Amino acid sequence: MNTRRQFAFALSLGLACGKPQAAAEPRSAEPDLAPKPMGRLFSHYDYPPFVTAPGQGLTQDLAQWLSAKLPQELGPVRAQLLPRKRLDLEMSQPGWMGLVPWVSPQFFGDLTMQRYIWSAPVMDDGDLVLSLKKKPVVFQGTASLQGLKLGGVAGHVYQEFEAMIAANSLQREDAPNTLSNLQKLLRGRVDVVFIPRSGLPWWRKQIESFDDQVFVAEQPRNSFQRRILISPHLPLAWREHILEAARAMPQDADWQLALSRYGLQALASKKHSDAGPAALA
Repeated sequence: MNTRRQFAFALSLGLACGKPQAAAEPRSAEPDLAPKPMGRLFSHYDYPPFVTAPGQGLTQDLAQWLSAKLPQELGPVRAQLLPRKRLDLEMSQPGWMGLVPWVSPQFFGDLTMQRYIWSAPVMDDGDLVLSLKKKPVVFQGTASLQGLKLGGVAGHVYQEFEAMIAANSLQREDAPNTLSNLQKLLRGRVDVVFIPRSGLPWWRKQIESFDDQVFVAEQPRNSFQRRILISPHLPLAWREHILEAARAMPQDADWQLALSRYGLQALASKKHSDAGPAALA
């Protein structure tokens, strides 16, 4: 390291040429004034109901609800939207601390729920198969889409259909987001699209004549339960309070009111006792 870099590094530590600065002197007689870790709620879901407008949506509602439920000394919970690759990078950092809502162990390769701490289920969900009523797709598995054109969202992986797409037995045409994808379906440019069941009430309200034009297959593409992923590096008090808050969601009037704004009361999970096995490790 050259001299200039050494000096810059020393300054960053509050030192100059090896001589301690006054602000860096130990204060053993004073209490520890280091700020307590703030709860950070990282989400990669940038579509309704999780994000409905900048700073709005179910993820923001969750951050506010959790902040109100946590003891004041733990500090507020702040929501931050990140692309999935950025989220994976953030979580790979040593000592990463944070929360990731609306996810399932299968999404993060943690089927045994040992790598992360998992809350009780907070929402029952799944991907619905949508087509046009004038050309309905009765979905009964992957073979149902043989020879069709799938409207995808850029960056999303549709794992069970990748082989069909590679073999060109299922075409894929991407749109930048869910709204654009639905618009392509309505114009007949694609045959079928997937959307989360949790987003259906929102889109029904936002798109005129949605129910007159769109056919929703009775069988979904998949079903899963959404939980809150909790970093095992978070202090025990944080983990305990987040787990307890998740268990209380089905009975909490404020949270039910938040869900009602998106028409999601029916998807609120009633299974509130099965948190991940590493919950209090």
